[in-house]
Amino acid sequence: MAALNMALSIYPASAIRQGGSAIISTLLTVAIVAVIAAGMLTRQSVMIRTVEAEQSRIQNSAALMAGLDASRMLLWDSRRKSRATHPGQAWAQPLGQSPSDRPEEGFHGQLEDQQGKFNLRNLLRNGQLEIGQLRSFERLCQMISISDVLCQSISQRVLGSYTRFSTPATGQVSGMFASGRETSSATRKPTPASLVTLRSLDDLQGMQGLSDQVLERLKRYVCILPANTWVNSNTASAEVLAA
Repeated sequence: MAALNMALSIYPASAIRQGGSAIISTLLTVAIVAVIAAGMLTRQSVMIRTVEAEQSRIQNSAALMAGLDASRMLLWDSRRKSRATHPGQAWAQPLGQSPSDRPEEGFHGQLEDQQGKFNLRNLLRNGQLEIGQLRSFERLCQMISISDVLCQSISQRVLGSYTRFSTPATGQVSGMFASGRETSSATRKPTPASLVTLRSLDDLQGMQGLSDQVLERLKRYVCILPANTWVNSNTASAEVLAA
């Protein structure tokens, strides 16, 4: 009993309470420091990823520009040597061969002659539907296993993307200039485009029945260019030529 009293006298209650408070304060300080350190590490990690992403973007952009410049030079050189475009020219070879030990780096590309494909823009000429081109597209769709329903939907989507002009019915009196030339208002009635102009075949995504696999198959034979074009028989596939 005397020993217990002596211990209590040596370590009074106030000292015990102070020791406990010091331990709690130390733990809180450690926790706060840990949270601050974790936040700093997180911000540093985010900053590092941001810098790496920016460096990757700059490198990819530089590689792309270099590839475009090389493509222009190849096309210019091929044009200088021959007016005909054919797959035996330098532009048709793969671009950007990288070292075999690091094949994932560098620029890789392959130029394609879009005039070797069916140009959907040819469905319209001078604002008028080209029936012959429409029939050719229908035949091509049959040969590459595109359903008739989807073929019709694509045609309607293209036709709705451009201003169309209708010809007045037979027997309608046409306005005439003094020179005898028919006025454009009498012979060509514009129907404004009802849909957004197609820039590429990717704009067809979301169309019913057009899966990613079907779209990739379509891209091998079909394109859409800003103007009417002829088919280049030197680079066209057998299906496009047959259509």
